[in-house]
Amino acid sequence: MATPELRILECCMVKMLAEHAPAVLDAAPGDRFPALQALPGVAAVGQTAEAFERDEYFDTQDLRLAGSRVVLFRRTGGQREGWHLERDSDGGQGHRVEPLGDGDGPPAALVDAVQAHVRGSALSPVATVEVRRRTSPLLGSDGRLVAEVSDDHVRGEPLTGVGAPEEWRRWRIELADGSEDLGSALAEAFPEAEPDRNVESLVRTLGTAVADRGRGRWPRSRIVRAFLAYAGEQADTLLELDPLVREDAPDSVHQMRIACRRLRSALSTYRVVVGTERSQSLRDELRWLGKVLGRVRDAEVMRERLEGLLREEPADLVVGPVAQSIAEDLGAEYQEGSAELAEALRSHRYFALLDRLDALVADLAADTGPKGKKPSVKNVTRRDTTRLCKAILAADEARGNEDADEHLHEARKAAKRVRYAAECAAVFGAGKAGKLEKRAHEIQQVLGEHQDGIVTADLLRRLATDAHARGESAFTYGRLQAHEQRLAQESEAAFFTLRSKLPSRLGG
Repeated sequence: MATPELRILECCMVKMLAEHAPAVLDAAPGDRFPALQALPGVAAVGQTAEAFERDEYFDTQDLRLAGSRVVLFRRTGGQREGWHLERDSDGGQGHRVEPLGDGDGPPAALVDAVQAHVRGSALSPVATVEVRRRTSPLLGSDGRLVAEVSDDHVRGEPLTGVGAPEEWRRWRIELADGSEDLGSALAEAFPEAEPDRNVESLVRTLGTAVADRGRGRWPRSRIVRAFLAYAGEQADTLLELDPLVREDAPDSVHQMRIACRRLRSALSTYRVVVGTERSQSLRDELRWLGKVLGRVRDAEVMRERLEGLLREEPADLVVGPVAQSIAEDLGAEYQEGSAELAEALRSHRYFALLDRLDALVADLAADTGPKGKKPSVKNVTRRDTTRLCKAILAADEARGNEDADEHLHEARKAAKRVRYAAECAAVFGAGKAGKLEKRAHEIQQVLGEHQDGIVTADLLRRLATDAHARGESAFTYGRLQAHEQRLAQESEAAFFTLRSKLPSRLGG
């Protein structure tokens, strides 16, 4: 009877095979394949074909990519020639391939995609991995291909001046269009198979030269651990989103901006752990990055908002080229913001920020302080909740004044900080932190609607002025502006209704 551990391995392999992801396992020199023709759904084993492929891996001199479980290599021979970029963090699913081209170095698109790791450092060959592959096709009763099983003889050679060439053998299994029964049978025949990750071949070739950049150490202090768990996750998110932002992938800018906000909040909430001066300096740099990201995000959101408002307008009340003017104005803002963001992501300032976040995590991971008492959610979030309380009281006093909108905006930002502070403190009491986060989110949402109305109304006022200067009608802009002003007023009223239900420590 199979052990629970073996059944889990088999299930994982079945899933891999069903998704047509190759799986590999080590084989000794004298090992022989199981009886493949006896597997369910396999009527015959086709003629074995031989192939040779050579991968040349590129990295920095200190192997930053390999240490981050990322590989960039040039493959020649075999069926998938080209430049390959693979990240192990997503199980190898984030695999990009570019044509070989005429140059000896990696294509600019792939070099740009790894800048969050290499940060301006040069890339050069660090290892080669050569594979001599003998592939046997498994055929169904109708002669169609159902799977392929390969016998690979691999030779890895480091080019760093450290280590000697190494040779090993592996079996490679890939399901084509086979049945579920065949996948299960293959998993049983090769129970120790794992996903085929090129990073494993590189690490095996380079051996101890690769320094794992994972967080192996863990401090005793409860509060330091809490900060590292939360802030470390957000720092990792920045690295994961970096190539997506560079590719302009959907929602990537928004998510990276959120990660910056959460990091800033964590640095503020745990400033005692980080150090006040260090915390403020890092928060300033994250604010700069968030502002650059925000220009792109805000233009995107505003255009969607205005286009949505325009679609709801009766056709006979849309006077002039309103849609075109909105698209051109905010499209230009988006393009300018995108160019500014691209420049920022290539800047020394950005790379220095990532270096400093790495250094902070490394420093705190080495903390040898006492374990200490378990902090409470109330203590961890007190500074932020006090700030929110003061901001709400100030907004109440300013109600009806010229600066009322500004005070509501400050209250919204304070609520956002409380929300993220509650996330940071969840490890010290999920229930209490969850209730606080929910209240802060309610405040943030209603005041966010107010702020959106104010900002949109101001933009529509400017667009109306520009339209009038061009000799176009400003009628439709006026209607939309009135709608946004009304929304802002309704949101303000909703906020003060909500405020009456808040506890006193949050300004109720």
